[in-house]
Amino acid sequence: MKEEILNDIRDDEIRIIGEDAEKQHLLQEEEMLAREERVLYRRAPEALRDDDTTSKKSRRWLWLIVPLLALICLAAYLLWPRSPEVGEPERELVETTYSAPLSHDVVPAEATYTEIRDTTVNDIDLRLFFPHGAKASLSVGAPDKADASIILIAQAADVRGDNGEIAGSFVLQGEMLAKGSTKQGFCAILDGKITLGVDKNSPLFEQAIEENGYFFRQYSLVNHGVMEESNPKGKAIRRALCQRGTEVFVVESQSRESFHDFSQALADIGMDTAIYLVGANAYGWAVDKDGTRHEFGDENRAGMGAYGNINYIVWR
Repeated sequence: MKEEILNDIRDDEIRIIGEDAEKQHLLQEEEMLAREERVLYRRAPEALRDDDTTSKKSRRWLWLIVPLLALICLAAYLLWPRSPEVGEPERELVETTYSAPLSHDVVPAEATYTEIRDTTVNDIDLRLFFPHGAKASLSVGAPDKADASIILIAQAADVRGDNGEIAGSFVLQGEMLAKGSTKQGFCAILDGKITLGVDKNSPLFEQAIEENGYFFRQYSLVNHGVMEESNPKGKAIRRALCQRGTEVFVVESQSRESFHDFSQALADIGMDTAIYLVGANAYGWAVDKDGTRHEFGDENRAGMGAYGNINYIVWR
């Protein structure tokens, strides 16, 4: 064993012979590891310099990319379509086919007749009936088609289905036929003059009794140019008695509409006041300047003659 150790000596080594030969061998191995670490240490700065150069190049690219991304984001924000702010709905365009006044015929008529005009508001087709040269009144009972003096007639107050009585206050030539104020819209006719309004306790009710006038109640649709909301749901052909300035006339929807949409259309068309007239298939007609009768509703509808209190507003 000792002989093998003695022969295992290189030119660059110093060997101490003795009992510590094995310790000496371990010291040599440690010295070799130290030399390798020193070599790696000398090479390390060069590698670090290479890494530092790469890092600087990466930072230069980063400074170019960040502004470019910012510009792209700004362009996307400016060009992206945005909806209107909540609480600021887009205004609906009101399309009309007339100019004020609503009626073309402003000169007093030599003969009584009804001017009929069509218009569209908020995609709702409306038909307007303007009575000329005639006075209004109320009537009770089925209408007389043979009465050539009638130029415009439409059912006025509702009739209750449970007892056949007129719903709401009703005065016929000074005679009170019914009393009630559930519906706050009213029409008073005194000395041929029509007054429309909204009032639960209108003094015109008593005045109509005292002066042999007419009075009935219906739902309020427009009050001082503002749509009224407190009306029944559902859709049907709608009719209204309207006032705009000094003109009073009848308006009928040409399609089934809700109270809300019909009332909104009347407000948008510029009505000052509007109260409801019986809609759906309630019967009536208008006579134009040529003497042609234009009927609406259903003359033969079920139950039309079942109630003796069926009533109308009539222009003669």
